[in-house]
Amino acid sequence: MRHLTLAAILTLSSSLLAAALSAGSSTVSSAVALAKAEPPSPAWTGFRGIEGTGVWPTAKPPTTWDGATDKNIRWKVSLPNWGLGQPVVVKNKVFVISEPGWKHDWPLLQCFDSATGKLAWEKELNTLDLLPDLPAAEKADLKQAIADVFTFDREWYVARWEFSQKNPEGIASGVKRLKGIGYMLSDTQPPATFGEAISEQKTARDPARGKLRKKQVQKLNKIGWYHETW
Repeated sequence: MRHLTLAAILTLSSSLLAAALSAGSSTVSSAVALAKAEPPSPAWTGFRGIEGTGVWPTAKPPTTWDGATDKNIRWKVSLPNWGLGQPVVVKNKVFVISEPGWKHDWPLLQCFDSATGKLAWEKELNTLDLLPDLPAAEKADLKQAIADVFTFDREWYVARWEFSQKNPEGIASGVKRLKGIGYMLSDTQPPATFGEAISEQKTARDPARGKLRKKQVQKLNKIGWYHETW
């Protein structure tokens, strides 16, 4: 969670943590605009501000705020995922970038109105576009590899959560998801736990789909694109 000038509120799970942009904190789950903080000029267009100090000598942002009561908060919006980038403020626009998440294979750039928090536009940033000399066919192959890896990981983690609910509906949905990514599970005798479902000793894998993620990750590693899952 980040703000458009010097103050930020970080939301992680159910905790609210106060921070300052000068500390270089990460964008996590939502962006917040403080009620009395006006974006100074010149624009905040780089890490820790235009001079790299994290300080605007003439700025007077609120020193206290409350996410529960909206005290000193002008607006707040949910973000699709956490991000490492610092918000950029130019005139009446706030730009925030989020990491790939449940709905996006690429980092997502969003532009908000600094006065209202209304989303003006958003765009996925396909980093393969930064490789202009890459043949179109190879670029399309790598794009598919990234989509395959993210699809596998999303389904795997959602299935794990569904099994954790410990009810027939959740287990049935988890089984369906795992089967979709190559786990050969029985509908009539489904596994009781997620660990049992993915156990190499108890569960066979479809030869093609079962090795797809590993194959695609290796393909991405060769071009220096290293996939990590948290």
